[in-house]
Amino acid sequence: MRLAGVANCPGGRLGAHNTTISPVWEKFAPLTSTGSVTIPVPTKYTRHMAFDLQCQAWPSTGAVPIIALQYAGVAVGATPPVTSKGRPLKAFGSYCWAGTKDQQVVLNVRGWTDAGDGTPLSGKVALYADPTVATLPLVSGHRWVEAPDGQLGHQDEPYC
Repeated sequence: MRLAGVANCPGGRLGAHNTTISPVWEKFAPLTSTGSVTIPVPTKYTRHMAFDLQCQAWPSTGAVPIIALQYAGVAVGATPPVTSKGRPLKAFGSYCWAGTKDQQVVLNVRGWTDAGDGTPLSGKVALYADPTVATLPLVSGHRWVEAPDGQLGHQDEPYC
């Protein structure tokens, strides 16, 4: 994974999660100053995988930010529309990867933060793949989940 801008947070960590199997499969890797992080994932676990990033330097949102792999209305392989400061302009996103059969994949991730008004949990963090990659519906059958300001997050696991 290549992390750019706000998404590159040395000292943070990347999590890769597949919650559709039992036991849940997950791996974590520390983020370094290079902006590049690698997590070895068996190809058979990439379908329904979700990724999150944690960084102490980001504002408190009350959730762990999940990487939006695709936004509603944005084609696979396209760059999501963002403001001049990098805030995604789409209100619905998807984070459950369709997976791959390739031996190696590089996902490019960008991010946007807003400190909010300084009160606890008022901050915002949006992380997104650029270009987007194909996603799958959640267990509920819904593919797109509400993503205010382009943000997706979880408090336990990013369940697919």
